[in-house]
Amino acid sequence: MIVATLWLLHLLFQPEGWKLLYWLLFLVWSTDTASYVGGRLLKGPKLAPSISPYKTWAGFFMGIFGGTVVAYIASFWLLPNVFNVWEIIFLILMAQIGDLLESKIKRLSGVKDSSFLIPGHGGLLDRLDSLLAVAVTIALWQWLC
Repeated sequence: MIVATLWLLHLLFQPEGWKLLYWLLFLVWSTDTASYVGGRLLKGPKLAPSISPYKTWAGFFMGIFGGTVVAYIASFWLLPNVFNVWEIIFLILMAQIGDLLESKIKRLSGVKDSSFLIPGHGGLLDRLDSLLAVAVTIALWQWLC
């Protein structure tokens, strides 16, 4: 979480950093929204019932599809020629893993909501889990390459 926070703060001080931050928000929010809508409409088998009982495989795949479409289109506007489709899908998978990891941590600690700042939404970490996972991924990606 510290790596993600520091990288996001660093990003804000870059001349074009706001573009990447907006693009990340488009990617994460569209993935979360498509996952939720897809899971609610299509239902189907559970993805990881012991970790997150309402997440379904349909929601998982709809999140990948919806997030990819939105992030790819937004990339033409904000970040042309920076990410290809496969890199976008990889980042979306990291967002999904971040969401599941945060759910697992809450289950292990016996907490339903990580805070009460946003009632009905599972807490602040539920809004940031995917973003933090993607931020760590890109920070490590940039550091390694």
